[in-house]
Amino acid sequence: MKVRNILIGLLVVLMAFVFISCEDEPEEGGQTPAVQVDDTIYKFTTTKGVSDGVFSHDKFSVRFNEAVEEGETISFEFRSTVDFFQVSVRSIEGSTKYVYEQDIKDDGTNSFTLEPLSDGWTKFSYTFAENAAASKDFRIDLRGWLATGDVMEFRHVFYAGEQLALSAESMGSYGAPTMEVVEDSQWDETDNKIVAIFIGKPDSADKYPVVESVAKGGKATLSGLVKDNYNLMNVYWYDKSGNKGEVFNKDTDVIEADTFLLAEWKGVDVDITFHKNYLGAENEELVTTTEVGKAITPPATDDWERDGWKITGWTTAAVATEDNVFDDNAPVASTDAIEIYAQWSNVATLTLNMNYGAVPATKEIDVTIGEAPVGVAQVGRPGYLLSGWTVGPASDSGAYDYNSVVTGDKTIYAQWVEPEHTYELTSTIAVEAIKIPADSSNNYTNKYYQFRWRDNDTNVPNRAGGQLLAGDVISFMVKFTPVEGSAAPDTVILLDKDSGAIYSGSFGPADANGWISFSYTLTAQPGAQGLKMKIQRGASGSPAIEVGDKLEFKGLSLNGVALALATDNTKNGLYEGCKPELLVK
Repeated sequence: MKVRNILIGLLVVLMAFVFISCEDEPEEGGQTPAVQVDDTIYKFTTTKGVSDGVFSHDKFSVRFNEAVEEGETISFEFRSTVDFFQVSVRSIEGSTKYVYEQDIKDDGTNSFTLEPLSDGWTKFSYTFAENAAASKDFRIDLRGWLATGDVMEFRHVFYAGEQLALSAESMGSYGAPTMEVVEDSQWDETDNKIVAIFIGKPDSADKYPVVESVAKGGKATLSGLVKDNYNLMNVYWYDKSGNKGEVFNKDTDVIEADTFLLAEWKGVDVDITFHKNYLGAENEELVTTTEVGKAITPPATDDWERDGWKITGWTTAAVATEDNVFDDNAPVASTDAIEIYAQWSNVATLTLNMNYGAVPATKEIDVTIGEAPVGVAQVGRPGYLLSGWTVGPASDSGAYDYNSVVTGDKTIYAQWVEPEHTYELTSTIAVEAIKIPADSSNNYTNKYYQFRWRDNDTNVPNRAGGQLLAGDVISFMVKFTPVEGSAAPDTVILLDKDSGAIYSGSFGPADANGWISFSYTLTAQPGAQGLKMKIQRGASGSPAIEVGDKLEFKGLSLNGVALALATDNTKNGLYEGCKPELLVK
């Protein structure tokens, strides 16, 4: 019996030995022992709220010195005093490259996973869908609302199946964090919960920053909710998307997480005095009030009548300088009383609205109040003639006499009509050079169409005194039909009576019907009375106008008044050149 028991005992020992040997040395194809996981905890703590201690929307940033490969996975476990609302993964080399950036959603549609663990940690993982292998490293940003003392802890950081260690250099500079390596952390979920009170949206630049630390489940005192020169009217629940909720009650409402509140303020009243500011009205003023934070609206100028004068602006001193111009768009910043002074002028602005096109052009002229404009309105519209002026854009809005006395700033609107006649001219000269008259020493070639406008060989028609002036507008529409094989004229030249140059340039493109618009405003007064115009090929007039070349005009005008064409070359209209035949249509 003893021998039998001994044999059984040896057999058990032998089997145990074999079993242990099998565990230590697995057979080929068997399981490999699991890799030992390092449970080190990396604890980062902010030493200041971002932006020099002001509570702000920012992030914990962790940098990994690893190249990114498509299909590889980054994962880690974390816990924090901050409630994060956005995650971004960026590859970094030179300029930052976003791999993705996404708000944390509750509907399961995130590109990453956030898995709550049983011990209070959360596991983050993301598989790179984009190849960014050229990057030297990459970083992960967890975006929330950081304040001094906020904590972020990491553990079990893996990339491509290998565990990574973190260091102080791994952490971004946001919030100036410190780092501790700890074996265990006594975690208090009520630490450092933040109440943020803003004016405007939480992520806008016009926030009024206030930070208050409140234990989770506690109440806010709002004792720091103070703003110079403002009275607090109400506080509301708020969210980062800009939605205002119910009124916040600091005595009953409980703070369960990082919370946004919206404060509504009313500026303190400020006294404003407007002074009329001219001799004889030293004591005439208007006293009113406005609020801090609001702009000041000057009184309507029509309410302060002064015969022959208009208000041109406002200053913060009686004598205007460049440094004391009053800005009526600037909000009042203090409670100090404000004195504002009117500045006057006896010159009004008469605005001439051309009243055609998608954005009508305008022209402003200065007129002494109580007087009429000097001269004619210098305006033009290619292909049209000026029929008059109205007080509004519509032709039936009421006529306005351009020569009437001006009492203040005013805008008037041009009304245009199509011309009654168009002119068709066809070149008739068949020789290269002729003499006109036959016994003259003057040689003329058929290089151009030439026109002149003179009254009694001296004065420009439609103009008292006959002199062209700076600002005069010459306009027309022209259409060319050259003979077969001939190029259309492309150059217009304007000259004064003595052939002094006024303008030389090319025509623009034609419209769908072949008409070309031309308009030119004289930049200086010509040296001599009278006006000449040439239309030709090129600046030198070469090649010449061919026999049969046809030119058509409509709306040929000076300041909107028709310039006539006639065959009498001693007065207005056609001159020598190519001696075209005229047809009035």
